[in-house]
Amino acid sequence: MANTIDFLVIDGERINLSVLSGIDEIADVLDTYANRTDDMVLHRGNIGVFFNYQNIKFADQNDTNYDAYERVWDILTQPKDFHTITIANLTFRAYISSIKRKISYFNNNRAYHKGMQCNFTCERPSRQSF
Repeated sequence: MANTIDFLVIDGERINLSVLSGIDEIADVLDTYANRTDDMVLHRGNIGVFFNYQNIKFADQNDTNYDAYERVWDILTQPKDFHTITIANLTFRAYISSIKRKISYFNNNRAYHKGMQCNFTCERPSRQSF
């Protein structure tokens, strides 16, 4: 069984659903422009390094966590530009993307899901060149 991280807060609300370990932290170096001139020299307008988080995976839904799972889905799919997110000891503003889950089975007129995951894309660079 995968290890879990039990501390995730989105917009001040503690998420009461286990987050599986193995979150990918990706350092994306972004530019305003990147052009190669006739002399083959690359000219860039570097705006910074963005630490983004991918493959945030949640525990599968069951009878015990059914309501918490649905609450997390509601939070992740809110139509907000940015959220304030804390994972363990890291706090940042990001938008939530690539949200998905699978319908696993139906029982007592309820759908149960598994494989819920998403990505967090940071609003501002974590490191900038000046």
